[in-house]
Amino acid sequence: MSLRVLLLPPNPSAALLEAVAPKGIDVEVTRLSEHTPDALRDALPNCDIIVGDWSGQLRLGDTEAALARDAALVQQPTAGVETIDLDAWARRGVPVANIGPANSWSVTEWCLGATMNLLRSYRWADAEVRNGRWPQLDILEHARPRELRGSRVGVVGAGQVGSRLCGMYSALGCDVSYWSPRSRIAEAAWRSLPELLSTSDLVIIAIARTPDTLGLVDRAAVAALPVDAILIDVSRGGIVDQEAVLGRVRDRTMAGAALDVFGTEPPQLDPQVIAEQNVLFSPHVAGVTGNSVAAQVGTVRDNIVAVATGKPLVHVLNR
Repeated sequence: MSLRVLLLPPNPSAALLEAVAPKGIDVEVTRLSEHTPDALRDALPNCDIIVGDWSGQLRLGDTEAALARDAALVQQPTAGVETIDLDAWARRGVPVANIGPANSWSVTEWCLGATMNLLRSYRWADAEVRNGRWPQLDILEHARPRELRGSRVGVVGAGQVGSRLCGMYSALGCDVSYWSPRSRIAEAAWRSLPELLSTSDLVIIAIARTPDTLGLVDRAAVAALPVDAILIDVSRGGIVDQEAVLGRVRDRTMAGAALDVFGTEPPQLDPQVIAEQNVLFSPHVAGVTGNSVAAQVGTVRDNIVAVATGKPLVHVLNR
């Protein structure tokens, strides 16, 4: 009998389509007739494996878990699982897995690239040359470039990305600290969140979105950042008050920001903010490289094979 796989992403890549139908495994792949909650609920009673929605539009909560009577696995093809009620699926004995550390190096390297872009004003310098100017002697006054070495770096989050960030920035000569409500990192000093935010030159938000972390870095927390601080957000929308961050950059009371995630994607940006050279926007691609995508779809494929062959699953979150 075929293994029935329900594929939820609205625009699955060719690599994902190949991964959900591994060679040698009899698989029947179904996609929704419409990308809606109603279409999802209609399809759930007739599947063995659910490959989650990476767009974040379709939730897999208690109602959905009750409908998926034959489900043996929910496999999220991303790191974030904020649209899945882990406890609801656990109560029904259904494991939920994500991709583990598949894209953690890609996100970590993106943060370094964003850091250097903002510290050394790459965008400003590029625009100056493209416009026929040569501000070699003016850059100190106009862009205030500075070295990364010796900077105080504060990382919010101690998961796969957070731990890699701490190790990388420490190796580059930075004074690194981190905050996490639970996890611990041997390579860096733990600080309270208020202390970390108020004393760091560079703050990187790399924590999972949960009910406890929504609004974690609110307007008051943003106001505590030093005047020369840079904030990088690679977490999920809703954790950081990005309006407050952008307001401070626009008012020149903060050095810069790099945002890869937003509360609403795509975001509606203020024209004044769009013109800011000290803000870097990115369409939620910090974790997207050829390497990371290969690792992601490989994890999806391996867990589908595991269900078919009775082997152990990897990266299960709700045991």
